[in-house]
Amino acid sequence: MINKTVDCKKTMARSLQNHLDKTLMSLGITSDNTDLPSIIVAYSGGLDSTVLLHLLAQGKFKVQLTAIHINHGLMPDAEKWARFCQQTCQNLQIPIHIERVVINKQHPQGPEAAAREARYDALLKHAKAETVFLTAHHQDDQAETMLLQLFRGAGPAGLAAMPAVSAFANARLVRPLLDITRQEIQDYATREKLHWIEDQSNQDKSYSRNYLRHEVMPVIRKNWPGINQQLVRGASHQAEATELLKKLAAQDLLDCRVIIKESLNDNLLDLEKVLRLDTLNLKNMLRYYINSRDIPVPGNKQLNHIVNQLSRPSLSGQQQISWHGGELRIYRRLLSVGRPLQVIDPKTRFSWDLWSSPDEGNSRELVNQLILPGSGLALSASKGFGTGLSVARLQQGPVTVRFRQGGESCLLPGRGHHHKLKKLFQEAGIPPWERSQLPLIYVGEELAAVADKWVCTPFDARKNEAGINIRINPAPE
Repeated sequence: MINKTVDCKKTMARSLQNHLDKTLMSLGITSDNTDLPSIIVAYSGGLDSTVLLHLLAQGKFKVQLTAIHINHGLMPDAEKWARFCQQTCQNLQIPIHIERVVINKQHPQGPEAAAREARYDALLKHAKAETVFLTAHHQDDQAETMLLQLFRGAGPAGLAAMPAVSAFANARLVRPLLDITRQEIQDYATREKLHWIEDQSNQDKSYSRNYLRHEVMPVIRKNWPGINQQLVRGASHQAEATELLKKLAAQDLLDCRVIIKESLNDNLLDLEKVLRLDTLNLKNMLRYYINSRDIPVPGNKQLNHIVNQLSRPSLSGQQQISWHGGELRIYRRLLSVGRPLQVIDPKTRFSWDLWSSPDEGNSRELVNQLILPGSGLALSASKGFGTGLSVARLQQGPVTVRFRQGGESCLLPGRGHHHKLKKLFQEAGIPPWERSQLPLIYVGEELAAVADKWVCTPFDARKNEAGINIRINPAPE
């Protein structure tokens, strides 16, 4: 009987190992080629991630393996845990990075959300093309996540819980144990005589997930023993529904989109076409549109308010609707969304030496980028011929970058007199909120160019004359 029990446990261990290997290989991750992707395990030192790390260390992917431990610094034993993780990885001969993070204790969604964001930000520092991040979320986690989202009133996207594979910057985030139960993980750890960290905060029932795990799920399982599988199946149905809703929203968004060459915003929507959508399609499209811009999606109450505002017959030609982390803007019957704009002091000035100091024996080279701190913008410069700013004129005085204070004017090539910038902005249909964001390029005390929109005479490069073309871009993060 004892031998049969041992054989059964060995079979279960091999089953877990095979499951993990097959999951990774199904993603195109192999260990038998010369161009191996990096595999990085998010290693907390707890039971689940310890089992995942141990499985990988025994398998065919060890050569590609690295661990990352995130030290939140919130618990008295945080440094002790970090040392434990280092020692475990040393024993398994796996490289490890220790990342220490600071938690935003004023996070609007609470400490759990703050810790999660901090973990993901720390992981992002290691995200490279083809990198695969692995987390040890399992079937019980998936079931709990689905229920928590249901209690929060989430829609299909939230009820879909955690995807097995998702994009993560230019890498991939993979949860290869979502089909494995907590009990199977515990059994593996017991058989292999593994050691792990017992985080006492996991017993703190003031956290929603812990309360659900320790108080709610045991009661549910008395009547529905297979509740994990049922909830996971429900999450899968919601994931399929979410994909269909995304496809519908993407098509509606494409039908509503319009391109205005002069605008800084390349994601403008035709308000008339937007308002032809029925309410359900409109809300679905707005959620998709806002999310695609990497902006926090407003809650259902706020979204209903936005839809009601858009539908008002008295909707003005210029309007802004704000929520936490985002703004919807309307100008001349065009709609766009974005993050709240940074307030720029109009007295701000930046010196821009367009040419580097020459090395001994070398000519001066064009400095092709200027970061504008506090604005979220950067200017880039490239050489031209017969276009852009005249190189000869640029050398007549110091080049500075400023912002609009009011009253500025520009003589455009081919026109007989100067025009106020306000007039030019109106002609080009540039929304008022973008106007204060546009950098102005001065040579000495004369306005030479308005960002990458217009070059003012006499600073425009003539035919067969060397020029500098300016582009405005988001500042690199």
